[in-house]
Amino acid sequence: MSRFISRFAVSLLAALLAFPAAAQFTVNSMADGSDASPGDGNCATAGGDCTLRAAMQEAAASAVPEEVILPEGTYAWNLGQLLIESGDITISGAGARTTIVAASTLRTLYSATSASRGAKLVSVAAR
Repeated sequence: MSRFISRFAVSLLAALLAFPAAAQFTVNSMADGSDASPGDGNCATAGGDCTLRAAMQEAAASAVPEEVILPEGTYAWNLGQLLIESGDITISGAGARTTIVAASTLRTLYSATSASRGAKLVSVAAR
């Protein structure tokens, strides 16, 4: 019986390791800025900050579902609409009353192609 359990445990562990885990990008700047090198797995503008736009660009370039963490605050979105061509992104805020994406003149923050699952906003307000 213990041999069966050992084999089962090893098989289960191997199966779990075969699926890449979702990554997280935590935004640390309320400014709007593009990622310096989308797809490298590092959320960073040319100045080294992780903005919401840079995190979304990195998440969209990933082959696994990604989560973008938005701490409490008001985040600028003034560089235009972002096209998400691939990816499955969840943007998680600290609450819709305290986590706000402020688009200067846009009605749409992003658009997604059919190859993308787009982005879900959780506990975030867009204004």
